[in-house]
Amino acid sequence: MQYHIKIAFVFTLILTSVQLFSQQEIKLKVESQYLFSSKDNLQPFYQYTNQWGVVSAFEQSQGLMIAGLQYQLVNKTKLQLNVGTSGVFRNNMEDSFLQEAYINGKLFNFMDISIGKQAWSPVSYNDQLTVGGFMRNANARPIPRAQIGIFDYWPVSFLNGVIEIKGGLSHGLLNDDRTSLGLSNEANDVQVHEKWAYIKGAKMKVQPYLGLFHGALMGGKR
Repeated sequence: MQYHIKIAFVFTLILTSVQLFSQQEIKLKVESQYLFSSKDNLQPFYQYTNQWGVVSAFEQSQGLMIAGLQYQLVNKTKLQLNVGTSGVFRNNMEDSFLQEAYINGKLFNFMDISIGKQAWSPVSYNDQLTVGGFMRNANARPIPRAQIGIFDYWPVSFLNGVIEIKGGLSHGLLNDDRTSLGLSNEANDVQVHEKWAYIKGAKMKVQPYLGLFHGALMGGKR
């Protein structure tokens, strides 16, 4: 029987928030990681899962830096908008990539919107509790998509907040080059359509919830 020693080092360099005089806010995050494994062709499973595709599974050692910022563009009573971006810079600069570029916000204090690539999911309760759902998970880089809905549980006022609901619609695009290997079942420009609806009991010690999620892949070019 063979044993492999697997070690990861994660160093957080900066995590700060800067408040501007205009009451608009810039959030800046810079994180550095170095990972290595004794196995020459695969990182330990839990070392690359739920990382939004930042960590490569097939490199024995790798160093990377994640840098991003978010800026509060509009902060009105009935409209809040944020714009954000982040990039992943690897020790081999040719493998660096844009991780996020998005606009998100809230309409009328209850309707959420999101456009672009953002490493976040309104569907998952907590990505760290699982290794990822089939359609929505944190195991791959975020794709460009447009989303609208109630992303956080919202109390139903005429029921005195006993019941809370959330739901939404999403449409996106798998934008990576997926036909480079020349396999017959690969396709580029595949569209991803999703919708979900959840209901949860509130104002009680045990809060059961029930919901439906529908996801479909469509279109594409072979």
